[in-house]
This record gives sequence, C-alpha cells and structure tokens, in this order.
Amino acid sequence: MHYNVGKDNPMYSHSLSGEKNGFFGKSHTDENKKKMSDSLKRWHEKNPNSPRNNPKYGKKGPNWKGGKIISHGYILVKKRIHPFSDMQGYISEHRLVAESFLGRYLKPKEIVHHRDRNKFNNEENNLFVFENHCEHSRYEYWFRKKNKELGG
Repeated sequence: MHYNVGKDNPMYSHSLSGEKNGFFGKSHTDENKKKMSDSLKRWHEKNPNSPRNNPKYGKKGPNWKGGKIISHGYILVKKRIHPFSDMQGYISEHRLVAESFLGRYLKPKEIVHHRDRNKFNNEENNLFVFENHCEHSRYEYWFRKKNKELGG
C-alpha cells in the first residue's frame, strides 16, 4: 500500500505566501473593513456562546480577582500591552512600580530588589533597581556578611 506523504498528498495545504498570493500588496477598502467588522459584531450577537458574551471569562467572570495573581511569591498584574509581559499577559507588580518611578521600561537584565525582603511590599521607597544580576548578588553577599558579623 502506498501513502502520499508531504507535498505529494492531494490533501496537502498549499499556502500562498508573498507574491504567489493574489492579495499580496493589496489592502481592504475602508468600506469593506466596516462590512467585515459589522458582520463579526452581528455574529457575536447571534451566538450566545461567543467569548464576548460569555460571563465566565475576563472581568465578568466569577474568578476575576482584579487582574492580579501570586506566582513564586510575587504579585503579578495582567498587562497584555506591556512589552515584557509573559505569554499569559502578566508582569511583576514590583517591576511596574519601579518603571513608574524611573519613568521608563526596565531593561530585561535589571533586577528589582525589595529592601525589607517582603515580596508583597511594592512601595517605591522599598524598591531598589540593580543594573544586573551580578550587582544584585554582590549586594546580597555583602548584606549577609554584614548581618553575620552583627550576629543576625
């Protein structure tokens, strides 16, 4: 018995990308965009199980907790539009607070340190930003050594 595999298979999907695609370099007119948008809105209105109408999800859902969760001891905030949010759209609250008082996004290598070591205390005066992991480790080593000398 012979099986057609890959491109020899008549059911193989031939995607047309680039210039092979008949729609390449073209765009929908504003009129057509409005028609498509209106059509989609009507579809959602007719279908009660549409995600837009389902109260189980998002802010309407019974499990909505204000867009905040706790992971690995840190508070994460739902911010899908943030450039460094994770796959589910969450980012650490302490990083957001640090970004707000610095007035810029943190670089991925920058580390936010909690001075009182309480991961839930995300007040500005409790946070310190280190340039990288090495600087943070150096500080932690110094801090532990100092506490050990003081008997703490």
